[in-house]
Amino acid sequence: GDRGPGEATAGGRPFLLGEDHGSPVLLCPVEAWYDGSLEIAGCEDLTESFDTWPWVDFVRCVWPEKYRTPRKIPSPEMVKALLDTEGTLASAARRTLEERSDLGLVTFSHFLPVDRTLPDWKDVDADVFDRERWFDHGAGSTSAKFSLVAGSRLIDVHLRSLRGDGGDHVHVFGHSHRPKDFEWEGVRYVHNPLGKPRERESGMVGIDVDFQLIWDTSHKG
Repeated sequence: GDRGPGEATAGGRPFLLGEDHGSPVLLCPVEAWYDGSLEIAGCEDLTESFDTWPWVDFVRCVWPEKYRTPRKIPSPEMVKALLDTEGTLASAARRTLEERSDLGLVTFSHFLPVDRTLPDWKDVDADVFDRERWFDHGAGSTSAKFSLVAGSRLIDVHLRSLRGDGGDHVHVFGHSHRPKDFEWEGVRYVHNPLGKPRERESGMVGIDVDFQLIWDTSHKG
């Protein structure tokens, strides 16, 4: 279609939900991709075969020459283009939140926004990945490779730029198929994946996974 980066619901504007309720919230989608910036440091030996890794995007996606890199991963410049940080959607969200400090903010992206949202980052307060303790499942090589295609730090920079008043902010993400729900530096990060049948059967995702309430507009305060 003709839709460009940053154009989303409500004619390219963020969507205000629960205006007449006790706790209204602004919904703001974040378009992005991955750029390798969430790569787990100290695991380079586990990603030596990355170029031959059968990641379907490497076959299905072809990017303009200016965004290509030797590692098959698009450059940060492409992520910036998709984020459209000064576009209609982002500008409208910032303006609305400046005018309405009572609003909550829920942003959402498919890709991961920060290293702590990686499936194997088990202590969100840790600044360094503990390879010896956290890769305890026998699939460290796959996890290390996934970190290269997991998301981008630019997503987190962007979503945090939308409001500067310290108000309530939840970011919902997907892609990893591993549940996460934690707060870090003022933002709550949530991933509540259904998972594939084999992922539920193996315990990677809870067998009783269900819908999760992210924001209740009827709740006052």
